[in-house]
Amino acid sequence: MSMAGFDLKPLSQNVAESVRNSGNRVHPGFTVKEENGGVCCGWMGRTLTVASAWR
Repeated sequence: MSMAGFDLKPLSQNVAESVRNSGNRVHPGFTVKEENGGVCCGWMGRTLTVASAWR
């Protein structure tokens, strides 16, 4: 995306914490980690999806 002129905008701590709390209520195998300004959601140690913001 940066090659197209977009800049990565880090997500706030509140976003990651909210996703982490929601996932832990669903199942303890759900993981959330912050990496390179994005939030990685996973299952049993494997990343399934990444959310990030660009402008």
